[in-house]
Amino acid sequence: MPCTGVAVVRLKTLHNIFRVLLAVTVSFTCFAEEVKVPVFFPPGTFDDFIVDWYSGHLKAMNEEALPRLAEDKNVVVYRFTCLPTFDHPFVIRITKMKDGFSLRRKVLSGAGGYDPGKIEESVESDLKGETISALEKLLLETKFDELSTVDYGGLDGSQWILEVVKNGEYRIVDRWSPKQGSAMRKIGEWFLTTAKWQPKNIY
Repeated sequence: MPCTGVAVVRLKTLHNIFRVLLAVTVSFTCFAEEVKVPVFFPPGTFDDFIVDWYSGHLKAMNEEALPRLAEDKNVVVYRFTCLPTFDHPFVIRITKMKDGFSLRRKVLSGAGGYDPGKIEESVESDLKGETISALEKLLLETKFDELSTVDYGGLDGSQWILEVVKNGEYRIVDRWSPKQGSAMRKIGEWFLTTAKWQPKNIY
């Protein structure tokens, strides 16, 4: 005689398992949609390795993705990031506020070529309008808008990265250990001088 009762129980069990799996799948999908990973760079800017490397440090610095900010033409941000292979990574960001400009410097406890570590220093100060005018003049003199996005060099050294959001546009330039007198070297040194800060090693 067929065990219909057992068959019914098995069908109900399978049905309940399916419902649980479906619920878990839907929950995970909703969670994935809610937790959006920041897109720090426009598609095609860097290869996956560079994107993961740079993004990891920017996340550790609690920095936000700048490309999306360009959707608002009123937003103005200049962000200089330096990732020295064996020394502390740091970022110097200048942001336009309602009543002027602010400068924020952050230094991580790790190393630019290895684990980023955690925020070790975070200092903020106000900037005057003439300071921003000086920066804009420097960007014109160094022909920042004409520089190629990347120009890779050797292995050990530092990545000097400048991102600019202005007039609804986003631009990024990345250089490896820029030489004295080069465009990116002048720009990076300007940020250090303006921040009134000098890292132990700069290369």
